[in-house]
Amino acid sequence: MLRKILLLLPIVVIVLSSGCTQSCIIPIPGLCGGHTTEYEHDVIVIKSLEALPNKVSPGQQIKLRAYIENRGNKNVEGIQVSLYDHCGNLFSVSPRCPDNSNPDADAESCTFDLLPHQIKSVEWTLVSSDSTKLKTECDLKIYARYAYVTDSITSVTFINYQEYQKQLDEGTFHPITSYITEGYGPIKPYITVEDTQPIPVEKSGANSGSKTTVTIGVQLKNRGSGFLACENNNLPYKVTEKEITSAKLDSSGCVSGKTFYMTATKIGNNYDIADEIKTKCLEKIKSQGFTFIKKETPKIICSIDAPTDVNLPKQSTIHVTAQVAYAYEFRKDIKVTIEPKT
Repeated sequence: MLRKILLLLPIVVIVLSSGCTQSCIIPIPGLCGGHTTEYEHDVIVIKSLEALPNKVSPGQQIKLRAYIENRGNKNVEGIQVSLYDHCGNLFSVSPRCPDNSNPDADAESCTFDLLPHQIKSVEWTLVSSDSTKLKTECDLKIYARYAYVTDSITSVTFINYQEYQKQLDEGTFHPITSYITEGYGPIKPYITVEDTQPIPVEKSGANSGSKTTVTIGVQLKNRGSGFLACENNNLPYKVTEKEITSAKLDSSGCVSGKTFYMTATKIGNNYDIADEIKTKCLEKIKSQGFTFIKKETPKIICSIDAPTDVNLPKQSTIHVTAQVAYAYEFRKDIKVTIEPKT
């Protein structure tokens, strides 16, 4: 028995090192059935930040260089990289932007695009003030701000009521959980099924006319190392029926236009879960909105009607998809010192 357990250990190590978060390492019938896969959280990162030199005398200059990397799987447009804190009057600043583009209006930031896995550098020349009389330290702070869209998919499994009863009678029924895939990006939408699956489905009127409901949970989590770039830590929502195709930053740093989207596949021609989600879940999301408390929002719970009067096979799985658009900031800082000559 001990030999068998030891033989399983390398398999467990391989799964744990794959970067995939799972609800069960080794799926065991009756205990679990689904798992959660999450792609890269931080997609636009400040790969490195260097100051050369990091100690100068008054009147000397520092070259501050940041390398910005796109770790995602799609082109990201309009990335703004800014030196937002250089300790007041300690330095005069002039940036050099990628692709020989001109600096932004504030003369301290650059805006550019990045292809997947591409790296570009932004450089600032900082000249220390001649008036500095005492040793002074400064944390130079920069951010990379960008708009992004993250997708997620959650499976929902239904079972024919007669098949469900048959499995109960035979003792072969095993509860399962959803397969969830979270796409690239730091702010991820989590759609969860709060009921035991597979969910029994029977013809309307088969059980005194009562309807089976499905309880859905909707929540956003900040899985990245940065910050939501919106005022008051709120993400303003425009619930839309259409797919998000692009995201642009508005004047407050949030995303303008289409913001949140949910839909689902169909079971046959008689049941469109997308309509149920639209009327029961999206309206609730629209009225409540999402506010981040630390790294996640409170979960919004809604109930939708399960399918009835459909030609359901023994078991059928549909997929609920969600998209969220948002603005995000990744930050980094480095310490430099102005030390007058004695």
